Amino acid sequence: TSACCDKCFCTKSNPPICQCRDVGETCHSACKFCICALSYPAQCHCLDQNTFCYDKCDSDS
Repeated sequence: TSACCDKCFCTKSNPPICQCRDVGETCHSACKFCICALSYPAQCHCLDQNTFCYDKCDSDS
C-alpha cells in the first residue's frame, strides 16, 4: 500500500518524533519495521519513527 497514515501522533520535541498508529492487514510501502499480530486477518502496524506524518490515507476525513 502507499505510504499514508490516518492516525499519526508526534511528540512536542524539536524535531518532533512521529509514529503512525494505523492498524491494517499490511503496513504501508515505506515502513521499515512492521509488526503483525498472529491473527486472521493479520493486524499490522508500523513501528518506524519519523520527524513528520505521512498524508492521510482516507481522503474523506
